Amino acid sequence: MKKLTLNYVCFALSALCLLLMSCKDDLIGKELVDYEVTMFKVLDGNQPESIPKNCILYYDSSDGSDYNGGYDGDFFYKGDKYRISFIFIPISEMKAWFQNQPSVKVLLSGYFEDNTPNNDIQPDNNSTRSSGNAYIVFYARSITLKK
Repeated sequence: MKKLTLNYVCFALSALCLLLMSCKDDLIGKELVDYEVTMFKVLDGNQPESIPKNCILYYDSSDGSDYNGGYDGDFFYKGDKYRISFIFIPISEMKAWFQNQPSVKVLLSGYFEDNTPNNDIQPDNNSTRSSGNAYIVFYARSITLKK
């Protein structure tokens, strides 16, 4: 009887794991509209000591350049980390929001998209969330300073 109960528990845990893994792909195509989030300015790679479950890490460099290593920042959504690309948002405007402040509240609108390379090679960055064979990125359509 104990073995039968153990088998049921193992089956239930396996089913739960499969369900959770399949939920990751549900994020692709999901859209956020006026999603309130805290945006942290990360200067020269010095990110905050504690990162909330929902936030943006915007990477800025002390030399004033607008190049951020091929992407604009990281978006933490429900505790998971995704790369974020700011589409049509002037970098200079975002820099101005942080006048002597390490963080600001913003309203974010955009969508999650599968950005898996055509050859299905996964990126080497293990800290970025991957879902099965999908490499999920958040594309921000708009981001405005919350007043």
